[in-house]
Amino acid sequence: MIILPEATSLRAVDLQLAIRLARMFATDAKFVRGMTFANVRPISHRLIASKPIQFCPNCM
Repeated sequence: MIILPEATSLRAVDLQLAIRLARMFATDAKFVRGMTFANVRPISHRLIASKPIQFCPNCM
């Protein structure tokens, strides 16, 4: 199964992925995008952890 066709940019991948996830969960793509760091201002990037802080011990 092809999830994303050839992408012209990372932004295009992000948008297409958000749209596909929104369809899967029967919601609007803007809500999916709202759960990402896509719109974080550059000055705030230092507040985002570079590695996940939380993890699932069953998945590791």
